[in-house]
Amino acid sequence: MNEQDKSLDLVGIGKVAEAIPEEVYIKTADTALNTFEKIIAPITESTSGLGRYIKQKFDNMVEVERLLLSFSMENAKKKLENKGITVGKVTHPKTIVKIIEEVSKETDGLLNDLWTNLLCTELETGKSHPFFINVLSSISSAEAILLQSINSFSNIGGFKINVLISNQKINKFITENGGEENDWTISCNLLLEFGLTATVTPESHKPGGNTVIYYRTQLGDELLNAVTN
Repeated sequence: MNEQDKSLDLVGIGKVAEAIPEEVYIKTADTALNTFEKIIAPITESTSGLGRYIKQKFDNMVEVERLLLSFSMENAKKKLENKGITVGKVTHPKTIVKIIEEVSKETDGLLNDLWTNLLCTELETGKSHPFFINVLSSISSAEAILLQSINSFSNIGGFKINVLISNQKINKFITENGGEENDWTISCNLLLEFGLTATVTPESHKPGGNTVIYYRTQLGDELLNAVTN
C-alpha cells in the first residue's frame, strides 16, 4: 500500500483499517458465543423470532466465522455506544441477517470494518439499502479505497459538455480538472458498472485524448456514508 492509500480516512479512524488482529482467531468458541449472545440479547428481546433465527445462523457457522462475527458485532456495539445509541428493535431483519452472513466471512481488515459500519448504520437508522449489501459483497478493498479517493461531482472543477469519450477508449483518469493522471483499471470499471462513479471530459481535452475526469456519483456518496457510519 502506498503512502497516499495510507492517508485515506475511509473508516473514520484516520487511516485505512489494519489487518484483523491475530487474537481474534485464537479466541475460544465459548468466548465467541458469550460475546455474541451478550450483543444479540437486545435484538432477541425486542424481536424474538429474529433473535432465534440469528442465533441458529451463528450455531451453524464454522468456528472462524463465529470468531469474525463476534469480533465485528463487538466493534459495532462499541461504535454505537460511543454515539450514545443502544441496540434495540431491528427495522429490516433481512438486511441484518445478510450483513451478519457477509461479515462472518470477511477476513480483509478494511472490508470487515466496512461491513461492521454498515451494520452500525442499519442498527442506528435502518437505512442500509439492500443494494449496498450487493455492492459491498462484490468489491475488494482496492475498489473501496478508490471510491474514497476520488471527488464528488461538485468538486471536480470545469469540464467539457460537448465531448464524450467512449468507455472502451479510456486509458487514464484524473480526479479534478488539471489533476494528476492515473491509470484506468478494472476497479474503475467495476465502480462505474455499479453506478457509484461516472466520467466527464476535462476542459484540457485535446482531439484523440483518452483521459477522463472520474468522479463519485450521489449513489457513491450515499454508499460511502453508509459504510463509514
